[in-house]
Amino acid sequence: PPSTEKGQSVVRSINKLIEQKKRVVFVTNDTTMSRVALFNKITNDYGVALMDTEHMADLRKRSSGDGCSEAEMVARCAKESIITSSCICAWLLARRGIRKPFVICYGTGLLEELEVAGITEYFATANRDGSLKREFLEPVSVDAITKVMKQAPDVDAIVVGWDHSLTALTVAVAAQYVRWSEEMGIRMHIFACSMDSGGILGRASEDFEVAKFANRKVRTCGIGTMANCIARS
Repeated sequence: PPSTEKGQSVVRSINKLIEQKKRVVFVTNDTTMSRVALFNKITNDYGVALMDTEHMADLRKRSSGDGCSEAEMVARCAKESIITSSCICAWLLARRGIRKPFVICYGTGLLEELEVAGITEYFATANRDGSLKREFLEPVSVDAITKVMKQAPDVDAIVVGWDHSLTALTVAVAAQYVRWSEEMGIRMHIFACSMDSGGILGRASEDFEVAKFANRKVRTCGIGTMANCIARS
Protein backbone atom coordinates (compact mmCIF):
# COMPACT_ATOMS: atom_id res chain seq x y z
CA PRO A 1 0.00 0.00 0.00
CA PRO A 2 1.24 3.54 -0.73
CA SER A 3 0.65 4.50 2.91
CA THR A 4 3.53 2.26 4.03
CA GLU A 5 7.19 3.23 3.85
CA LYS A 6 7.83 0.43 1.37
CA GLY A 7 4.94 1.63 -0.78
CA GLN A 8 6.19 5.20 -0.74
CA SER A 9 9.66 4.00 -1.69
CA VAL A 10 8.24 2.17 -4.71
CA VAL A 11 6.36 5.29 -5.82
CA ARG A 12 9.50 7.42 -5.46
CA SER A 13 11.47 4.92 -7.55
CA ILE A 14 8.86 4.94 -10.30
CA ASN A 15 8.68 8.74 -10.32
CA LYS A 16 12.45 8.87 -10.58
CA LEU A 17 12.25 6.77 -13.75
CA ILE A 18 9.70 9.22 -15.11
CA GLU A 19 12.01 12.15 -14.27
CA GLN A 20 14.69 10.36 -16.29
CA LYS A 21 12.28 10.48 -19.26
CA LYS A 22 11.52 6.77 -19.16
CA ARG A 23 8.17 5.49 -20.36
CA VAL A 24 6.38 3.56 -17.60
CA VAL A 25 3.74 0.91 -18.29
CA PHE A 26 1.81 -1.01 -15.61
CA VAL A 27 0.77 -4.62 -16.27
CA THR A 28 -1.66 -6.58 -14.08
CA ASN A 29 -3.82 -9.68 -14.16
CA ASP A 30 -6.29 -8.16 -11.67
CA THR A 31 -9.61 -7.98 -13.54
CA THR A 32 -11.57 -6.06 -10.92
CA MET A 33 -10.70 -2.61 -12.32
CA SER A 34 -10.71 -1.19 -15.82
CA ARG A 35 -7.64 0.50 -17.25
CA VAL A 36 -9.18 3.92 -16.61
CA ALA A 37 -10.03 3.10 -12.98
CA LEU A 38 -6.56 1.69 -12.37
CA PHE A 39 -4.92 4.71 -14.04
CA ASN A 40 -6.86 7.07 -11.78
CA LYS A 41 -5.94 5.03 -8.70
CA ILE A 42 -2.24 4.93 -9.59
CA THR A 43 -2.05 8.64 -10.32
CA ASN A 44 -4.50 10.11 -7.79
CA ASP A 45 -4.26 7.71 -4.84
CA TYR A 46 -0.71 6.41 -5.17
CA GLY A 47 0.88 9.60 -6.48
CA VAL A 48 2.65 8.09 -9.50
CA ALA A 49 3.36 10.91 -11.97
CA LEU A 50 2.23 9.05 -15.09
CA MET A 51 0.84 12.22 -16.64
CA ASP A 52 4.30 13.79 -16.52
CA THR A 53 6.03 11.41 -18.92
CA GLU A 54 7.09 12.78 -22.30
CA HIS A 55 4.89 10.21 -23.99
CA MET A 56 1.84 11.37 -22.02
CA ALA A 57 2.63 15.05 -22.61
CA ASP A 58 2.65 14.40 -26.35
CA LEU A 59 -0.55 12.37 -26.11
CA ARG A 60 -2.30 15.11 -24.11
CA LYS A 61 -1.25 17.68 -26.71
CA ARG A 62 -2.64 15.57 -29.53
CA SER A 63 -5.83 14.85 -27.58
CA SER A 64 -6.34 18.54 -26.92
CA GLY A 65 -5.91 19.21 -30.63
CA ASP A 66 -8.56 16.58 -31.38
CA GLY A 67 -11.03 18.36 -29.10
CA CYS A 68 -11.15 15.50 -26.57
CA SER A 69 -12.88 15.97 -23.24
CA GLU A 70 -10.98 15.41 -20.00
CA ALA A 71 -12.55 11.96 -19.60
CA GLU A 72 -11.61 10.99 -23.16
CA MET A 73 -8.05 12.19 -22.62
CA VAL A 74 -7.72 10.12 -19.44
CA ALA A 75 -9.06 7.09 -21.31
CA ARG A 76 -6.43 7.56 -24.01
CA CYS A 77 -3.68 7.94 -21.42
CA ALA A 78 -4.88 4.81 -19.60
CA LYS A 79 -4.75 2.78 -22.82
CA GLU A 80 -1.17 3.92 -23.38
CA SER A 81 0.11 3.15 -19.88
CA ILE A 82 -1.98 0.27 -18.46
CA ILE A 83 -2.26 -3.32 -19.68
CA THR A 84 -4.69 -5.63 -17.89
CA SER A 85 -5.68 -9.22 -18.52
CA SER A 86 -9.25 -7.89 -18.88
CA CYS A 87 -8.46 -5.72 -21.89
CA ILE A 88 -6.42 -8.52 -23.49
CA CYS A 89 -9.27 -10.98 -22.93
CA ALA A 90 -11.77 -8.52 -24.42
CA TRP A 91 -9.52 -8.01 -27.44
CA LEU A 92 -9.25 -11.78 -27.96
CA LEU A 93 -12.99 -12.32 -27.63
CA ALA A 94 -13.66 -9.63 -30.24
CA ARG A 95 -11.11 -11.26 -32.57
CA ARG A 96 -12.82 -14.65 -32.09
CA GLY A 97 -16.25 -13.21 -32.83
CA ILE A 98 -17.62 -13.86 -29.34
CA ARG A 99 -20.69 -11.67 -28.78
CA LYS A 100 -22.67 -13.14 -25.87
CA PRO A 101 -20.30 -14.52 -23.21
CA PHE A 102 -21.25 -15.60 -19.71
CA VAL A 103 -18.93 -13.41 -17.63
CA ILE A 104 -17.87 -14.43 -14.12
CA CYS A 105 -16.55 -11.30 -12.47
CA TYR A 106 -16.35 -8.98 -9.49
CA GLY A 107 -16.84 -5.24 -9.89
CA THR A 108 -17.08 -3.55 -13.27
CA GLY A 109 -13.52 -3.69 -14.62
CA LEU A 110 -13.97 -6.67 -16.92
CA LEU A 111 -17.40 -5.49 -18.08
CA GLU A 112 -16.04 -2.04 -18.97
CA GLU A 113 -13.25 -3.55 -21.06
CA LEU A 114 -15.71 -5.81 -22.89
CA GLU A 115 -17.82 -2.79 -23.76
CA VAL A 116 -14.76 -0.90 -25.02
CA ALA A 117 -14.12 -3.88 -27.32
CA GLY A 118 -17.70 -3.69 -28.60
CA ILE A 119 -19.02 -6.68 -26.65
CA THR A 120 -22.20 -5.44 -24.97
CA GLU A 121 -24.54 -8.45 -25.04
CA TYR A 122 -22.76 -10.29 -22.23
CA PHE A 123 -24.51 -12.08 -19.39
CA ALA A 124 -22.61 -11.45 -16.16
CA THR A 125 -22.71 -12.48 -12.52
CA ALA A 126 -22.38 -8.79 -11.59
CA ASN A 127 -24.77 -5.96 -12.26
CA ARG A 128 -23.45 -2.98 -14.22
CA ASP A 129 -22.90 -1.11 -10.93
CA GLY A 130 -20.59 -3.93 -9.77
CA SER A 131 -22.98 -5.54 -7.28
CA LEU A 132 -23.51 -9.31 -7.33
CA LYS A 133 -26.75 -10.46 -8.93
CA ARG A 134 -28.95 -11.95 -6.24
CA GLU A 135 -29.90 -15.03 -8.26
CA PHE A 136 -26.34 -16.36 -8.00
CA LEU A 137 -26.67 -16.57 -4.21
CA GLU A 138 -29.25 -19.34 -4.43
CA PRO A 139 -28.31 -22.93 -3.42
CA VAL A 140 -27.49 -25.26 -6.31
CA SER A 141 -30.55 -27.06 -7.67
CA VAL A 142 -32.03 -27.99 -11.03
CA ASP A 143 -34.54 -25.14 -10.71
CA ALA A 144 -31.90 -22.57 -9.72
CA ILE A 145 -29.55 -23.53 -12.58
CA THR A 146 -32.21 -23.61 -15.29
CA LYS A 147 -33.84 -20.41 -14.03
CA VAL A 148 -30.56 -18.54 -14.47
CA MET A 149 -29.86 -20.10 -17.87
CA LYS A 150 -33.29 -19.05 -19.16
CA GLN A 151 -32.08 -15.45 -18.89
CA ALA A 152 -29.33 -16.07 -21.47
CA PRO A 153 -29.94 -19.16 -23.63
CA ASP A 154 -27.57 -18.00 -26.40
CA VAL A 155 -24.30 -17.76 -24.45
CA ASP A 156 -21.36 -18.47 -26.79
CA ALA A 157 -18.40 -18.59 -24.36
CA ILE A 158 -17.47 -18.59 -20.69
CA VAL A 159 -15.23 -15.76 -19.44
CA VAL A 160 -13.65 -16.11 -16.01
CA GLY A 161 -12.38 -13.04 -14.20
CA TRP A 162 -11.23 -12.70 -10.59
CA ASP A 163 -14.55 -13.15 -8.80
CA HIS A 164 -14.35 -12.37 -5.08
CA SER A 165 -17.96 -13.53 -4.67
CA LEU A 166 -17.79 -16.85 -6.53
CA THR A 167 -20.65 -19.18 -5.63
CA ALA A 168 -21.40 -22.84 -6.24
CA LEU A 169 -24.32 -21.81 -8.42
CA THR A 170 -22.07 -19.67 -10.63
CA VAL A 171 -19.77 -22.65 -11.21
CA ALA A 172 -22.72 -24.96 -11.86
CA VAL A 173 -24.29 -22.60 -14.40
CA ALA A 174 -20.99 -22.16 -16.28
CA ALA A 175 -20.37 -25.92 -16.30
CA GLN A 176 -23.91 -26.51 -17.56
CA TYR A 177 -23.40 -24.16 -20.51
CA VAL A 178 -20.23 -26.07 -21.43
CA ARG A 179 -21.67 -29.58 -20.99
CA TRP A 180 -24.96 -28.93 -22.75
CA SER A 181 -23.09 -27.34 -25.66
CA GLU A 182 -20.88 -30.43 -25.91
CA GLU A 183 -23.97 -32.65 -25.94
CA MET A 184 -25.28 -30.60 -28.87
CA GLY A 185 -22.00 -30.97 -30.75
CA ILE A 186 -20.89 -27.39 -30.06
CA ARG A 187 -17.52 -26.60 -28.54
CA MET A 188 -17.85 -23.81 -26.01
CA HIS A 189 -14.55 -22.24 -24.95
CA ILE A 190 -13.65 -21.15 -21.44
CA PHE A 191 -11.55 -17.97 -21.49
CA ALA A 192 -9.66 -17.45 -18.22
CA CYS A 193 -8.18 -13.99 -17.68
CA SER A 194 -5.19 -15.66 -16.03
CA MET A 195 -4.16 -19.15 -14.92
CA ASP A 196 -3.07 -18.28 -11.37
CA SER A 197 -3.96 -20.95 -8.84
CA GLY A 198 -4.23 -18.32 -6.12
CA GLY A 199 -4.02 -14.60 -5.49
CA ILE A 200 -2.88 -12.37 -2.65
CA LEU A 201 -5.33 -9.78 -1.35
CA GLY A 202 -2.94 -8.16 1.13
CA ARG A 203 -1.76 -8.88 4.65
CA ALA A 204 -3.32 -9.22 8.06
CA SER A 205 -2.55 -6.18 10.20
CA GLU A 206 0.61 -6.16 12.31
CA ASP A 207 -1.53 -5.71 15.44
CA PHE A 208 -3.99 -8.47 14.50
CA GLU A 209 -5.76 -9.85 17.59
CA VAL A 210 -4.48 -13.38 16.96
CA ALA A 211 -0.73 -12.83 17.22
CA LYS A 212 0.33 -15.89 15.21
CA PHE A 213 -1.63 -14.56 12.20
CA ALA A 214 -0.29 -10.99 12.37
CA ASN A 215 1.24 -9.59 9.17
CA ARG A 216 0.68 -12.81 7.24
CA LYS A 217 -0.35 -12.82 3.56
CA VAL A 218 -4.07 -13.19 2.94
CA ARG A 219 -4.64 -15.49 -0.02
CA THR A 220 -7.68 -16.40 -2.06
CA CYS A 221 -8.68 -18.60 -4.98
CA GLY A 222 -7.12 -17.57 -8.30
CA ILE A 223 -8.74 -17.30 -11.73
CA GLY A 224 -7.01 -20.46 -12.96
CA THR A 225 -8.47 -22.49 -10.12
CA MET A 226 -11.93 -21.07 -10.83
CA ALA A 227 -11.67 -21.94 -14.52
CA ASN A 228 -10.39 -25.43 -13.70
CA CYS A 229 -13.31 -25.97 -11.36
CA ILE A 230 -15.72 -25.21 -14.21
CA ALA A 231 -13.83 -27.36 -16.73
CA ARG A 232 -13.76 -30.34 -14.37
CA SER A 233 -17.37 -30.11 -13.22
